[in-house]
Amino acid sequence: MATGEAYNVILVDWSGPAGADVDAAARSSVLVGDYVGRVLNRLVQARGLRPDDLVVVGHSMGGHVAGVVGNRVGVGSGAPAEVVALDPANGLYDANPLEDQLDISDAKFVQVIHTNGGGAGQLESKGHADFFPNGGSSQVGCGVLAEIFGCSHNRASTYYIESIISKDFVATRCSSYEDFSQGKCSSNEHAVMGEWSPLGLSGTYYLNTNAKAPFAQGQTDL
Repeated sequence: MATGEAYNVILVDWSGPAGADVDAAARSSVLVGDYVGRVLNRLVQARGLRPDDLVVVGHSMGGHVAGVVGNRVGVGSGAPAEVVALDPANGLYDANPLEDQLDISDAKFVQVIHTNGGGAGQLESKGHADFFPNGGSSQVGCGVLAEIFGCSHNRASTYYIESIISKDFVATRCSSYEDFSQGKCSSNEHAVMGEWSPLGLSGTYYLNTNAKAPFAQGQTDL
């Protein structure tokens, strides 16, 4: 993608340890996060990689993997700049200690995008800034049949990918989707969701999207 920025991208394929069993995959994800964190620490120590330059992104169980990676990286040299959790998996990590699940100590800025909260994803806020497109539980354009294949759950990744080349996912800080929908928060702080979300945000943010790509609606008065 042409963004005008230069990136080094590391992709982690953990389909092997993930296997086909959900509980086994959840257990393996902690080991995967620990391993990736140790590899990145080697790059920090031996190759001069700066934790401040790291953005760790993961979807579903991978959102918790990203949290574990962030927890393990930068010991003695600072936490990663950002962890982005895309609809982190629901109910599989609640009993884990904080170092083995997603939480705000995993990076200087933890951003969470909720698209199927209460279903496959978590609805409760987990980051410094939590974004709730269309309320965060189900997404427009995802019918009943599409939901069987994880349409809303997967939209978090789709939105984030689009956000790399778009600054139009403009959200409003608000205490609930109901208040947002009724216009009660229109004078509140606005912020961009996704790749261009500014570090240092805090709170819960709501926005609406289109039913099909391009999903971002933008906001003319930002």
